[in-house]
Amino acid sequence: PGGRVAPGSALLSLVDASRVEVPVEVPASRFGEVELGAAARLRLREDGGVRWSGRVTRVAPEVDVESRTFEAYLEIENDPVRPDVPPGAFVLATVEGLLHENVVVVPRVAFVGDLVYVAERESSEGGEAVAVRRTPTVRRALADWALVDGGLAAGDEVIVTNLEQIADDSRIHVTASDTLRFPRATLDTDDAGGAGDAAGSSR
Repeated sequence: PGGRVAPGSALLSLVDASRVEVPVEVPASRFGEVELGAAARLRLREDGGVRWSGRVTRVAPEVDVESRTFEAYLEIENDPVRPDVPPGAFVLATVEGLLHENVVVVPRVAFVGDLVYVAERESSEGGEAVAVRRTPTVRRALADWALVDGGLAAGDEVIVTNLEQIADDSRIHVTASDTLRFPRATLDTDDAGGAGDAAGSSR
């Protein structure tokens, strides 16, 4: 019974389990895309199912030069009596990316340098058309898509095949697989390779 401790020694640790903070590492390529208040979904690494929801409360102001990541801090409401998120557990998180409004989403394979070609049909029926060169304004380039906010109109048919064989004003015959018609849209970059997945440990 009883014992001696040295001055300054820690006797115990108190944990507030009502709110759990989870620091997650986000790739440096997404720096500037994670905003305060952004929604996040977390899951245990072991089972992969979404278990908790939280929000970003802090974002590190710089990128770690060795890991090429930066930290975002997620806060999760927890039941203090029966905590759902065990402190110290390793979790995976999907963080909501930036919302881009009123953009045309074009696949990167449609680009020839900075240009794309649009099929202007000679009539509403049939596949005869003329290839017209356009220089779209790209708001953001993702891995497989480009978010265009100028130079293309909603409903334009962008040519995606046989690009090496056409030039401006080329006469072409269009089939369904040659072009894609793009409406203007609102896109969350999380759905198109944006802020995406991150990993961290609850504490």
